[in-house]
Amino acid sequence: MDHKRRTFLKGVGAVSASMLMPMSFSMRSANAAAAVPGNKKLIVLNMHGGNDGLNLAIPTEASQYSLYQGYRPSIGIPMADLLPVGQDASGMDFGLHPSMAALQPHFDKLAVFPATHSALGTYPHNRSHFYQMDIFGAGKTGEDPFVSDGKGWVGRYYDNRYPGLAPGIVGQDFTSAAHGTFNGNTFLLQMASPNNVDLGANSTAVSDAIWDDIKDISTADPASYAGRFGNKQHVFFDDVLGRLGGVDFNRITNATYPTGVGTKFRYAAAMLLAIPELEVLHISIGGFDTHRNQGLGVNAVNGTEQQPRILKNWADAIAALYDDLSVADPTLRANTVVTVQTEFGRTIKENGDKGTDHGNASCWMAFGDAVQGGVYGSYPGLEAANLNGGNWLRPTIDYRDIFSEVLGSHLGYTDPNSPFPGYTGAPNPYGFII
Repeated sequence: MDHKRRTFLKGVGAVSASMLMPMSFSMRSANAAAAVPGNKKLIVLNMHGGNDGLNLAIPTEASQYSLYQGYRPSIGIPMADLLPVGQDASGMDFGLHPSMAALQPHFDKLAVFPATHSALGTYPHNRSHFYQMDIFGAGKTGEDPFVSDGKGWVGRYYDNRYPGLAPGIVGQDFTSAAHGTFNGNTFLLQMASPNNVDLGANSTAVSDAIWDDIKDISTADPASYAGRFGNKQHVFFDDVLGRLGGVDFNRITNATYPTGVGTKFRYAAAMLLAIPELEVLHISIGGFDTHRNQGLGVNAVNGTEQQPRILKNWADAIAALYDDLSVADPTLRANTVVTVQTEFGRTIKENGDKGTDHGNASCWMAFGDAVQGGVYGSYPGLEAANLNGGNWLRPTIDYRDIFSEVLGSHLGYTDPNSPFPGYTGAPNPYGFII
């Protein structure tokens, strides 16, 4: 194994098992760097577990807040602790959970979508974590759950926008393909931790042996399983690792990234700064399945209660990314948008364990210099007649509206609806991208 390839291995580290499976791709001489028009970037953050959106974005209009207090006598956030964030289309005022304090100086760059889900009509909304994340990953709504092309919406976006693109670094999924969002025919990274060394091996000799075993497979029939496998590994080692080898994942920054999901945002910043071909990244943070001990507000952030602590973790991480790029590359900061999603919301009424159970709509967000801050959509209201099933927030925003607008107005894709099968929504239904 030559010295250059060994350096690549030591600089990159472990890859997910999904990276080693055969995938259809085209090896052409296209320039991957030319694949990112305008050098715009998108980071998709998933709050796994079903975040309680009603405690993230709370209506502060008197009658609505009174209903909120009645539904949540133990876990409701005190009005005095809420961070004012603006009005929705109907003129209803909202406040955000105090854990969002790190982003408060940038609320003019924060779009809030307080009642978002994957289906708006009479379809019986599913409340299974895995089912719902499969739906979001595939870019669908659930009406046709058994019809799938095996692709995710990001994978479909790359396939549609860049047909014939040579394998290269144009996307990175830190979840190791857990949600299928990046599934497609284009070579995309699915590395849980790019900072590990030697492909997870404990010595250079072991990483050398890995390559020695893999490279011989390339002599197999290219149409065979072994041939496809071997060719993919050649692309990975010779092309992809070459690009990643120069990334300093432990670079010293002016920003203070929190532990946990903050580490992934720190890695994301390093990759974005070093690799102009990188366009879309996917990050996930867990812990939002708050059936018990969900927590209150600002005084619970450092305690054992679940939601305040993990909301603060990702809010601090996004703020750190913004601070980092503000110094390292202000143009890159201006070109980067972060969206925040979850598989579903929680019940309106707290349960007997001071938590909430699986529900329907939840609060999604978008953040960045390219975002016009504010509250979007018309809130359905907390009156009993406006709730689904008497205990679930009714969705008024189709999640595909958010992503389609980001793909079109931010990333500059001329066919932003195509990654979402059957979707025919307006190109810019909310106008939250400046």
